[in-house]
Amino acid sequence: MDQRDTQSGLPFGTPSDEPPQPAPSYAPPYAPPQRASFYVPPQRMADKPTVRRRTAIIGSAGGLVLGIAIGAAGGGTAKTGDTAAGTPPAAKTTAAPIPTVVFSTSGNGIKKTASFTTGPEWFVTYTFDCSNEYGGKGNFILGVDTDFGGDLADSLAAEGGDTSYEHGNPGSHYLSVNSECDWTLKVSND
Repeated sequence: MDQRDTQSGLPFGTPSDEPPQPAPSYAPPYAPPQRASFYVPPQRMADKPTVRRRTAIIGSAGGLVLGIAIGAAGGGTAKTGDTAAGTPPAAKTTAAPIPTVVFSTSGNGIKKTASFTTGPEWFVTYTFDCSNEYGGKGNFILGVDTDFGGDLADSLAAEGGDTSYEHGNPGSHYLSVNSECDWTLKVSND
């Protein structure tokens, strides 16, 4: 059997006048570009905030909100004469007068007080305690400028107290107490 070269038709090993052909290659005509290989370590997730950090963050946020609210309520730096369009300036308020005590006393039994002087509007604040009396109750009768009248108070109880007002009666006055109980009286100008 004759073995011949399939390309040249010559028997194997016979020299030919043609230059030798390179062996066929099965590699692709170009190589795809190679990627550089870098090691990227896995990224560490951030730790969850600790309780102390969360408390600080919440406290800071709360302080900021509170500061904004106080600033908004304060109204900035408006001058006294400044008003919004169509809004009249706020009326100045005056504090209610503080009552002035003109006379006070305490005692028990039936008594007339010393004289005292009042303005046109005045009041008497009184208390009484009859709990030490027989039966635990007693009478308390209080009058102004009268010896036996009870125009300010007339009670039958173990204890009590109240305030009685006088209007349009300025000048010198006295109080009379008709009681077997312990009592206190305070007269004030309104």
